[in-house]
Amino acid sequence: MSSEFRSLLVMCTLFLVTAGFLENSRGQERPKEPYLEGVVRDFVTGSIISGASVLIEETGQRLTSNDKGYFLVEGLKPGSYTIRMSHPQHRSLLFKNFQLAKGGVHAGFALKSGGPSDQPHISDGTPDGQFVIDEDAELIERREPKYPDSALKEKAEGTILLWVGVDKNGEVGSATFKEGSKRRDLLEASIEAVQYFKFKPAKVKGKPVGVSVTVPFNFKLADKETKFPLKQVGGALTNEDIADALAYLGVTMRRFSCELPYKHTINAYMVEHVKGKKIGEVASTFGELEPGKSSLVLYKYEKDGAIEFTVNMANQSRKRNLRWPKISVKGFPARYIVRIPEIQLQSGVKIPIYVEALSSGGINYGLDDPVEKTIARAPRSIAVYVELKLEN
Repeated sequence: MSSEFRSLLVMCTLFLVTAGFLENSRGQERPKEPYLEGVVRDFVTGSIISGASVLIEETGQRLTSNDKGYFLVEGLKPGSYTIRMSHPQHRSLLFKNFQLAKGGVHAGFALKSGGPSDQPHISDGTPDGQFVIDEDAELIERREPKYPDSALKEKAEGTILLWVGVDKNGEVGSATFKEGSKRRDLLEASIEAVQYFKFKPAKVKGKPVGVSVTVPFNFKLADKETKFPLKQVGGALTNEDIADALAYLGVTMRRFSCELPYKHTINAYMVEHVKGKKIGEVASTFGELEPGKSSLVLYKYEKDGAIEFTVNMANQSRKRNLRWPKISVKGFPARYIVRIPEIQLQSGVKIPIYVEALSSGGINYGLDDPVEKTIARAPRSIAVYVELKLEN
């Protein structure tokens, strides 16, 4: 696939937010001004996203997009706002400096592929104005699109040219069709790939600015006479290889490490809560460990509506695997993995290393909500804690 692209020299686009007409999902009543009404959509397909959590940081207002992807915030003041959005099946969005005009704003927001545990997509709505750039945006990381199965089956080829918004951080903020093949499968495959592109941002007088660039994708089937040598690859598996293999088996993994100067033990706990009330706990200990480095790996295996955790603990003096009983999660299709930004072990204190909130409907939590608050509000939650015990 070609990696060439062309910058527009005098265009600055406010990515992810597009003023325009929204479906009147609230009915005919007039909202209280100033207001923000928006629709949340999927970055790749453009389909609406219901159950997305929306937080206005400056006011603390929280709400959830409805079955049409629509939300409404009323009674705000004109000015700049920070908006956080999250959804269990999408990468979170942190929109800084969203400009709310007098009266009201109609806006559209797009959430990228991924999950809440991924690094949030950060966008800045501060207007740049018009300018002539001194340095073009430079592509530094790309991902090849997957040739759609439907196109392969029909032996379809084509070229897709996209308008791509590159923000001040060098991240793709928007992608729309410019010209080329009319096949929707090729278009979606192109947008799916371009959302992972990374750029060195364009600059004006040494300062990064947002620009629009054009990015082509060429879908072409190989000539039947072309030879394709297949060589066996040796050597150790990479972390990505291991993660892919575990994902194939339905296993996710989280790794932790610490180095301690004293003899110690580490206890592990799996705790279930319903609306903040503990309904079950399984405790295990790894025994006495010598000073030095210790590593802990948490595996989560999910199959047939049940979750099973295995914990591996390794130290120069001991290595042990613990497997806890399966937990049924049937009837809880909505999931939210709580973000735990930093883990500090403290002797005699249970520290959470993994928390998953479950619900039968939508989940509405903020990215920075404390673990205890999420557990207290969740219809059901499963948490894994570790506890350090230092020898006296």
